[in-house]
Amino acid sequence: RTMEDEQGGDRWGHWFRALMMSAPVDADPLVAANWTSTNAIARDPSWLGGRFGGWLEGNAVVAPDGRMVNILRVAGLEGKAAVVRISDDGKKASFDPDSGFLDFPGGTKKFLIRRDPRSGTYWALSNPAIGGSVRNTLALMHSENLTDWEIRCILLHHPDSVYHAFQYPDWVFDGDDMLVASRTAYDDGIGGSRRAHDANYLTFHRFEKFRELTLADSVVHPDDIGHGPRVTIEWGGATVEGRGFTRQTLQNDSLAFANRKYVWEDVPEKLQGWHYTQTAGGVNPQMRASAKRDTVLYMATATCQPGIDTAGWEPVPELAFRYTDGGRTSMEVFRRAVKAGEAVDVPQGNWTGGLLVVAPEK
Repeated sequence: RTMEDEQGGDRWGHWFRALMMSAPVDADPLVAANWTSTNAIARDPSWLGGRFGGWLEGNAVVAPDGRMVNILRVAGLEGKAAVVRISDDGKKASFDPDSGFLDFPGGTKKFLIRRDPRSGTYWALSNPAIGGSVRNTLALMHSENLTDWEIRCILLHHPDSVYHAFQYPDWVFDGDDMLVASRTAYDDGIGGSRRAHDANYLTFHRFEKFRELTLADSVVHPDDIGHGPRVTIEWGGATVEGRGFTRQTLQNDSLAFANRKYVWEDVPEKLQGWHYTQTAGGVNPQMRASAKRDTVLYMATATCQPGIDTAGWEPVPELAFRYTDGGRTSMEVFRRAVKAGEAVDVPQGNWTGGLLVVAPEK
């Protein structure tokens, strides 16, 4: 059984240390002495180029070479999982950051891997949409070797990611079928879930002949998940295109994020009344700005949160402001000069993401 303790840090993600416990199959699991534990491996903040936020909720899986591994959810960087190797006696866990991270769609959320008793290959269910809190899509994934993963089929999807989710999937093989239990947030006729994370259902699903499913059987195309409809906004000297944002006005006491009640505060006078790209917190949008003429772009983000790369952007400390979460998180402002015809992807990757901030046209 994969486990984590909370001895590695002072906040969520940072404090999880990965370990594994095991007992003989014929032993009484209620007798503590029957259990063997590995050492616990703590997070190293330098992993993944400084974007590693932590690991948790692992999978005990037998690898193709017959060895036991622990494949964990990775926080801080979308689309990664981590492989911790376990010694044959079940006493030692080891991790190599150079080879231990896998490309894994949905790796930043809880997923479940099982080995197929028929073929010896591997199947998984995950939430592949970008963003740790985006769980409105459930995907069937497959791997021949436990290293290279492909999305076979999108099984469940709802276009809204704020109040809908199919998450923490648990499942078993049932002959040709897959039986799935999902922690589900969905409409219920009395207001639904408070948010996607806070599910109001436990739902059961049978996916018949799952081994034969392909992308053509998906309930939605993989390219269309997670971000909503495409957005194009003409803003001063630039055109902003992408998904997962709307244009709102930046001012004190205005709603900061689409999925939280936090509001902006300490907005500098210079920025009062400017526009910005409002997103849902924890949901990394797609956002690209294309310059129509030589101009300067402004971007705000919380650099105290890991996962965002501000290379190429110049800090403007005097323009910082805050939002009203428990820590009154500071939003640092950056600027970047761009030439006519130049296109810039606005950096994402942390909880706040990168928000474009644009002066209203006169």
